[in-house]
Amino acid sequence: MSQVGAICYGSDSEALQAIASAQVGQVVPAGSVVYAVEAAPSGASSIAYTLTPVGGGTPITSTVPVTIPACTLLDWSDGLAVGWGIAGAWILAAVVLHLRQAAHQ
Repeated sequence: MSQVGAICYGSDSEALQAIASAQVGQVVPAGSVVYAVEAAPSGASSIAYTLTPVGGGTPITSTVPVTIPACTLLDWSDGLAVGWGIAGAWILAAVVLHLRQAAHQ
């Protein structure tokens, strides 16, 4: 799984598509020229950008390599492990209390 922002995707290609689609349609000023951004995944680990000048002109294209990190968000198995840790502490406390009561009777 691959992570982009706070979302995990099942594959690198889905993550690349998410990165590219988040940048499509942005308007970027560069000096006296304003560019409209188009982006699409290009290959397994890069994004192809096309910057088209608003009002006409020659577009600029560039392919940028992207490194997508593995997903590090917590999932249900992490929650299960934490839950059993907490439940274990409560169970241990209950056992100790019952043993103390039994020892005093």
